[in-house]
Amino acid sequence: MKMIFLTALLITLSACKEEAQTVDFYKSSPEARADTLSNCEIGQASEANCRNARAAQDFVDSQNDRSVVERYFGG
Repeated sequence: MKMIFLTALLITLSACKEEAQTVDFYKSSPEARADTLSNCEIGQASEANCRNARAAQDFVDSQNDRSVVERYFGG
């Protein structure tokens, strides 16, 4: 009986582990990035995914800022 319980527990815990996505994944997937950042605010995402989603958001923001500067001041 203990073996069945432990096996079920291990399967459940391994299914709950969130796979860490890369910064490049979050750069190319705005919806996933937004979802992850929302989940980070409520503690529902892994530290690795929060870190990578934030890094991707910082990159995207810097690219947007650069585009604005180039538009107004030339590139």
